[in-house]
Amino acid sequence: MSGNGEVGPGILDAAVSRGAQETGASVVLVYVLPPDRDVLRLVVMSGVSPRIAAPWVRVPLTAPIPVADAVRERHLVWLGNREEMARQYPRPALVLPYDFALAAAPITSGSTLWGGLVLLWPGSH
Repeated sequence: MSGNGEVGPGILDAAVSRGAQETGASVVLVYVLPPDRDVLRLVVMSGVSPRIAAPWVRVPLTAPIPVADAVRERHLVWLGNREEMARQYPRPALVLPYDFALAAAPITSGSTLWGGLVLLWPGSH
């Protein structure tokens, strides 16, 4: 954190790298929810190219995707494999043709909702 209480990009990048190492996740995405907004913004990513992540750089809270549901409903979304993804989130599953496990969780502090975190693992996880 900087002196004014804000988290800088370097701190977020380091936290994402450490989180990926400790969880074994192959992809980590961090979204922020600006105050008085209803759109999540992707601010840090690891393990995925910007071209592949492009459709999810800005995510409305009403979007039918795991991170939006996790943030909007303030609970963990766990998808153990591609079949679960296809059942619960058919549209995103169409563009993600790989077998994977996914966890999406809200980032909160007390009653403040800051954004969301997405972790993906290979299907063998």
